[in-house]
Amino acid sequence: MQRDYRYWLSNATYIATKMGLHRNVVGQRLDGSTRKLFRRIWCILYSWDVLLALNGMDTMRRFRDSDSETCTAEITEDDWEDDPIPEVFQEFLHPIKNVEKSYVIEGGKLSLLIAQFWQRFSSTPLDACYTQLTVAMDSWRESLPPSFRTPAIQETSVVNTWNLILMARGYVCECIMHRMIIRSAGTNESLRLRAGQKLSSALFELNTIIDRIMNQNTGQFNSWVLHGFISTALALHVEKALNPALTSLERSMTNLRIQVNLEFLRDMAKTWSYIGVMVRVFEGVIRRYGLVTSLPESESIPNDIGAFPQQSPDVLNLLGTPTMPRPNPWMFGPADKNIALDLGMGDLNANSVLEELLYDNTLSWDISKLI
Repeated sequence: MQRDYRYWLSNATYIATKMGLHRNVVGQRLDGSTRKLFRRIWCILYSWDVLLALNGMDTMRRFRDSDSETCTAEITEDDWEDDPIPEVFQEFLHPIKNVEKSYVIEGGKLSLLIAQFWQRFSSTPLDACYTQLTVAMDSWRESLPPSFRTPAIQETSVVNTWNLILMARGYVCECIMHRMIIRSAGTNESLRLRAGQKLSSALFELNTIIDRIMNQNTGQFNSWVLHGFISTALALHVEKALNPALTSLERSMTNLRIQVNLEFLRDMAKTWSYIGVMVRVFEGVIRRYGLVTSLPESESIPNDIGAFPQQSPDVLNLLGTPTMPRPNPWMFGPADKNIALDLGMGDLNANSVLEELLYDNTLSWDISKLI
């Protein structure tokens, strides 16, 4: 608990690259079971590397996609063993369900899609980038197993929550990528309009899935990911509400959505106390700009953030740009030019809606009083 996710992911990526998991050749000298295990580990590391950077939670990618020898993060069900779990480990290791395998497989495909978008975003015209992104997202959803399509999810279960989380993950990423296009479109009004419509559509679908998850009373499941989805959707609605061109109806509906998502976060904060910090920050933003006429009192949210790691002042650097942990030589081991760790991908902070809304130095109110 003394270290945050960046510490553990940085150590994991160092170990993985030291072992050569990021190289295609690593599988040629391993037995089948070990090769499958390493491919799964690599897929998970790659997926989180992409998702954390896209959501503005990391300032750089850790892996180089342009390296021709880099192993792809795409895996299949054949990358799991059929061997039964030894009895001595059954208390700790449960059998992997097919839906859990599909979640990892499809999540890996989504991360590859995002990485390809980044490459196009920096090297191709925005109109072409927009078209390719739209086609790629549509193809990804059409290729999902039938159980992962929203109409097939009708009842409350842990299995169905995996499905809903994956769908929400896809729409969150789509919102962020279309927002990147809008912000870079400049005077291209046609592109801004098309990307804005795609953003609105993806945000609508995201809201629907979040409602499904919370209404099924499964909000505590996978809550670290879920509260990030809700917070991003809430920040997008706040940004939309600040648009002076909104009609009265659009403004009313946006304000209602802000209150609903904020209430979801309040409910989650009863179990995960550190989410209460985010709630109070959002409440301060909403009051500052007068977006909602009335807000419920938040006394029910614990002021105690003891469940949050001790490095929270670094993570919750609310009045400035979030800082990266200082690298220690012992953490990364001896220098090795073949290890792809410090590979910057440019300024990715601009992708984070949450950061722009909550960490803006131009805000005239003292956010520290909210915590």
